[in-house]
Amino acid sequence: MRKPIGELRPSQLLFTFGVGAIVDLPKISAMVMGLDEWDVRQCPVLVEDRLLVEVRRKLGAQVEALR
Repeated sequence: MRKPIGELRPSQLLFTFGVGAIVDLPKISAMVMGLDEWDVRQCPVLVEDRLLVEVRRKLGAQVEALR
């Protein structure tokens, strides 16, 4: 199991920092990576059928799942 190296609230990732931002954590600095860098095997599928229907309505049927 990995040891935590710092903590950010989800709102900080959405509003304060974004993709490419440098974040200062207690012992290191890190760069926020985009969704294309996620390891899908480590991201559980979110089961929210109504939300998935709405996302597909806006973005199209290519959206297979929410993670």
